[in-house]
Amino acid sequence: MQGCFFLDVDLKTEMNGIALGGQIRKEYPNARIVFVTAHAELTHLTFFYKVEAMDYILKGDDAVLKSRIISCIDVVMKRYLCANTELDEYIIVESCRASVKLLIKDILFVESSKTAHRLVVHLNNRLVEYYGKIKDVERQSTSFYRCHQSFVVNIKNVHSISKKEREIVMNNGETCYASVRYLKGLLDRLNDE
Repeated sequence: MQGCFFLDVDLKTEMNGIALGGQIRKEYPNARIVFVTAHAELTHLTFFYKVEAMDYILKGDDAVLKSRIISCIDVVMKRYLCANTELDEYIIVESCRASVKLLIKDILFVESSKTAHRLVVHLNNRLVEYYGKIKDVERQSTSFYRCHQSFVVNIKNVHSISKKEREIVMNNGETCYASVRYLKGLLDRLNDE
């Protein structure tokens, strides 16, 4: 889930709340949007702007307004908890004629194998080797960062970095390396996390 937004249609600015809802929907596709307004005649605009509003609550009766807002919050929480929107992200690799599902949270780093066109995935408890290109790995998850010509690291599993040696220590103590070229970007990504 990327938030729950309660918007008035009349924002007393050049942009109305429905247009703002459309922009929110573009930026946060899974957001929940609820309109609270006195303008019942504008409900059709939610379709024009492709807002996909969760509810359209009319102002007037404060008790009804409060009840509907609480109901929306309850529904959002129930859906969030039931759907487990923090589902584990994963990749699937082809290893030894078998498809292997690897959870991103378990991947420490990926390195180029000594065997041409093969990669080695370092996980918390094992190694998996498969055919692939290191340049394609970084695109598989926003948690991945290309830190070296031969390494892609999972930012979320980095414990520490030695700038002098350019050595990356993972949460389990295993190490990989960063090149001078990628070190600053890696440090910036870690600071963003």
